[in-house]
Amino acid sequence: MKSIRGGFTVLEVLIVLAITGLLFISAVTLFRGKQTQTQFNQAMHDLESKIQSIANVVKSGSFPDSENYNCFRRGTGTPGLTGSGGSGTGKNEDCITLGRALHVVPDDGILYIYTVLGLRTAADGEPVSSIKEAGPSSMIGGHPQQTEDLTQEYKLLGGAKVVSSRMIGQAGAHDILGLYLEPQGSSSAGQGSTFTSLAYLFDSTTGGNGPRSANSRECIEQDLAGCTDPPTLGQWDLCVESGGGNQRASLSLIATPSGVNTKLTFEECT
Repeated sequence: MKSIRGGFTVLEVLIVLAITGLLFISAVTLFRGKQTQTQFNQAMHDLESKIQSIANVVKSGSFPDSENYNCFRRGTGTPGLTGSGGSGTGKNEDCITLGRALHVVPDDGILYIYTVLGLRTAADGEPVSSIKEAGPSSMIGGHPQQTEDLTQEYKLLGGAKVVSSRMIGQAGAHDILGLYLEPQGSSSAGQGSTFTSLAYLFDSTTGGNGPRSANSRECIEQDLAGCTDPPTLGQWDLCVESGGGNQRASLSLIATPSGVNTKLTFEECT
């Protein structure tokens, strides 16, 4: 084998180049793996922060730009919402803001956030004393006397997607979670300060149960099988998968009298 001037043979040079190439490929693969892990970690922390932010907004007892909408009692005993033309002269005397409902869909990377309103008084004119009595309605739109859609969509970062949602101690999928302020019948405003979380037995993989669907509206109105008497939340677990499909994490929402606590665990989940 001929030597290159300086003492190295062609074979030796090829071996060095091959080893260098392998080391470079290994370094790039390791870097990309670390980068992907960092992106997924960030996605989960952002999701955790978003849910905490929603809980804080619920405690404020309002929704954005409420002065630009008219909320009224529909014949069905639930609130309806129409726009007032953005003039800031909306009328909401008939309604209270109960809170928000979170809707997740397996194999979907979007958290759907519904604004839930209720009526201030019952049919007899007395202040309502429960969420169900208030006639909770998600302001999704698309049905008579509900022309406005206040739904917000939060897209998980990095292509992450929800795998499943479960309520500890309850069988079945609980894909909708309500975060509310419990109305107080003794309050002239019809709104109390007790934070309440409800878990709805709702499987979004069933036909007709997708986001913004009529079934999701009826579930929140507690007028759908599995949703008529939703239990108070203990712990709600979300299993989330990274965009690359090689990492998973569990985000737990734990109910407290003042809101929800969250616990994020990077572990395998189903």
